Amino acid sequence: MIEDWALASAGVLMDEQPEAALPAFKIFERWATAELGPDSPAVAQAIARQAWCEARVGHRAEACRLYERALELLRATIGDENNACKQIVEFLTSDCGEAELEGTALPAEAAGPHTLEGLPRFNPLRFRGGDALAGIEALEGRVEAAGRQLGIPSHGQLAPEEAEAQGYTLGRLMREIGEFEIAVEVFEDYERWASEKYGPEHNYVLQAVSQLAYCYRRLGLFSESCRLYQRTIDIGRSRNPEHPYNKVLEADIEDWCPPVPERLQYGVALLLMEEGQFLDAAGALETYEVWAGREHGTEDRYVLDALIQRARCHEGLGDYEQACRLYRRVLVMGQEGQSDSIPAEEIERFLAQHCSAFPEPDAEAASVPLGERWLPHKLSQMEPYMARVSDALGIAAHYDEAIAAYEAAQAWLEREQGPHSEGVAAVLASRAWCHTQIGEQELACRLYERALRIFETLERLDDELARSIDEYLESSCR
Repeated sequence: MIEDWALASAGVLMDEQPEAALPAFKIFERWATAELGPDSPAVAQAIARQAWCEARVGHRAEACRLYERALELLRATIGDENNACKQIVEFLTSDCGEAELEGTALPAEAAGPHTLEGLPRFNPLRFRGGDALAGIEALEGRVEAAGRQLGIPSHGQLAPEEAEAQGYTLGRLMREIGEFEIAVEVFEDYERWASEKYGPEHNYVLQAVSQLAYCYRRLGLFSESCRLYQRTIDIGRSRNPEHPYNKVLEADIEDWCPPVPERLQYGVALLLMEEGQFLDAAGALETYEVWAGREHGTEDRYVLDALIQRARCHEGLGDYEQACRLYRRVLVMGQEGQSDSIPAEEIERFLAQHCSAFPEPDAEAASVPLGERWLPHKLSQMEPYMARVSDALGIAAHYDEAIAAYEAAQAWLEREQGPHSEGVAAVLASRAWCHTQIGEQELACRLYERALRIFETLERLDDELARSIDEYLESSCR
């Protein structure tokens, strides 16, 4: 069948040729309604894509009508609080009802939500146990064939003439169906090729960097996403300082860039859990899990710690189905070598009491990308609490991460209180203690000496912490 590829094929094309993509979205809507059901999020996504295309070609009234259809469907199935509903409401409130603008094509950045966030992606490669990813050539061939049958111009006609540039089309396709990790690999290759051939500020490089920023955000790797979004803005301003998309991007990242680094999110989550903010904590733990899996491997203790705490968050929210799924993953990891770190009896009791009604989920079930469900705290907002984050990490024996958090806390305290404050001395001492726990004795001694000198400057050598530092230095460093 070609209909199940229509959404992805047209999604790759819609930016450049919205009028040509429109019929394919209608085909997909009819197919998805019949095959997936009229309440499927994929149907709402297809309707919203039609609305965006209609707005781009100047059919404002039809765009508003379609967005209202999508909103009505989503409200009946997932409620008003979903990101997708909020996106549509924002457009309907600000851009509909102005009949005099009918016939005026809206620019891409003002045509309404391009992709509805907060909904599972429809992935034709995984639909009904579909094909695993085959070779790039076979996949491109399938998409080209689907496009021809749907009446969509060849993607190759829209890409640069060079064969290497076809990677951009493939990356867009992987993004459309939610295969973000594959999309990242493809766009990185494309960026390298375009930079070498055309220079670091060519439009092809700008396109690749923008796509990479989007994909990293959806994966939950927010620090890298912010860096790439800022690079997109910088290249865009050097090419066209007055282009409105620059301001759109700046507004989009203002609330969360730069974020608390991913490696510190475990400590942030522990702090949020203490305050009963379990949903926000679960998001922090998930982005931490993504980072830890990439940094240390998916079987590492840090990943296991994140899974246990995520399960506890969902338990605290009363979301037992999700808690059961996570606790089962924890037990599997325990069987594969991490049993010493697992509260097995506690988990078994929970599973026996709450999980019989929840069978093992389909491993390939569609899920909403992390970056569409949760955004991190901005670093500037969390800096005043970073010492508490550091303490939580130290108690959890995440010593290397605690050291990084104490360094961030120290930088903030030096700006706010000066480099010779008592708060800075306390943080230096805590950093030193963490270094002792991982065997870095010489560095610990230097930090303790710096802390003691601050107490001496403050004429506070009789302070309890100052006395304990001096005793440690005498016994272990001098």
